[in-house]
Amino acid sequence: MSAAKLGRQQETGEVTSLTGRIPIWRELRYDIAERPLFGYGYGCFWTGPRVYYLSALLDWEFDHAHSIYLQTILNLGLIGLALGLAVVIMTMRRAAAAYHRSGDIGYGFALAWLGMALPHGLLDSVFVQTGFAMLLCLLCLGVVAFHSREVLGADA
Repeated sequence: MSAAKLGRQQETGEVTSLTGRIPIWRELRYDIAERPLFGYGYGCFWTGPRVYYLSALLDWEFDHAHSIYLQTILNLGLIGLALGLAVVIMTMRRAAAAYHRSGDIGYGFALAWLGMALPHGLLDSVFVQTGFAMLLCLLCLGVVAFHSREVLGADA
């Protein structure tokens, strides 16, 4: 049973804290308030001492914010979050237009993948951490940015 808890000491059935996410978010709001506009720099917030302190404070080990929005604010600040959301939303609009015009399932996939990332990111930060999910996001952004011109025309 302890493996299912992933190192957490609280009961696994406790959903009122979203399995420990809400206490993390409460603590991170103080760190966000220290550098709200530009954040700490990509990958610079989760240092060893900070991970140790927060993990000891909340009684389980973690090294990310469990929210792409909070993780991005910590990394790049509110300005980075706004720019990132703008890029994703513009890419989704462009992918939707390219899909409707061409019927190419690749644009549909990009739209669906990025569309899934936005609500999923409320409770997890996998889409902004180095890994497969981030790679797919970047590929979707690149494909739509560079190949949709053929479908939408050079003006789009």
